[in-house]
Amino acid sequence: MTPLEIIAALEAGQKPKYSGADIEALSNSMDSDASNNWTANTIVAAIHGDLNACAALQERVLPGWTPSLNGPGEAVLYGPFIDGRADLEYAEAPTLAAAWLAAILKAHMAKETT
Repeated sequence: MTPLEIIAALEAGQKPKYSGADIEALSNSMDSDASNNWTANTIVAAIHGDLNACAALQERVLPGWTPSLNGPGEAVLYGPFIDGRADLEYAEAPTLAAAWLAAILKAHMAKETT
């Protein structure tokens, strides 16, 4: 599964049907020191609803970003303010962990393209 497919599944309330290779590729793209499997294991824990894993993943791959977690399934991530402006990513899903992980993946993908 691609990151976009994982995001779509999370936002639709489905568990992503990922392979080990999918998670390894995502982990390697998110963390230059992914060789210790910490990032891959944390992504899997976040997919399975672990809010602590979402927090740890965000801190590791999006330092300086601030979460705003609203209601049962709404997450907004605000990037660091630069020149009075901050990037933000929004995700909505049936659970807070799914929304938070989707927002993390969106922010990471946006960061890669800039």
